[in-house]
Amino acid sequence: MYNLYDRIIDLCDNMGIKPGKMCNDLSFSRGMMTDLKMERKQSLSTDTLSKISDYFGVTVNFLIARPPFDYWTQINRDRSSFMHFFLQCWKRPVEEIQTLWNVNPENPEGSNLTDFIRFLDESVEKVLLSSSGEWTVFAKAICQHQKEKPAAPKDGEPDVKEALTDMAKRAAQGALLMYDGEPLDSETQRAFEASLRVVIATLEGRRGK
Repeated sequence: MYNLYDRIIDLCDNMGIKPGKMCNDLSFSRGMMTDLKMERKQSLSTDTLSKISDYFGVTVNFLIARPPFDYWTQINRDRSSFMHFFLQCWKRPVEEIQTLWNVNPENPEGSNLTDFIRFLDESVEKVLLSSSGEWTVFAKAICQHQKEKPAAPKDGEPDVKEALTDMAKRAAQGALLMYDGEPLDSETQRAFEASLRVVIATLEGRRGK
């Protein structure tokens, strides 16, 4: 069984240190690791677990085998197989996996242990493994939504900026403007032009934010 002791040892190996150094750095008794190894202890206090997780930069969920880490042994044994099923529920550009978690979806085995743990913690809610070795992945919301680009204007639909700018230009040049079939008098037209300039300036300012 892949227990808490094994997980801490893997984290130490990944960092290139001995368990004793971790204990010294965190002011733990070295007997703590011996107790875990000999199964005299099955777990640790919440405070101790929190210190260990902070030390290695991983979630406490990994240490206590909370989903999806209840299947950590199987996931880590064949990361590529798991990634294949994970990508079926990933609705965003694949390259974002590398950007967000420094995990290469084409070669997850090559990813750093702590990066891969963070990837699982932040993207996967829970998993199930069938007897045939197929994964069912329940992804978190981050996997489902991507920022949608604003739809481009359809043919024949004027761009608001172009329409407002053209109208203000025509008013400034003294072109006759109509409203509901009636021409605007000169005073109303000047006020209308000034209002258009304010609207255009406001829109330009908001675009820059």
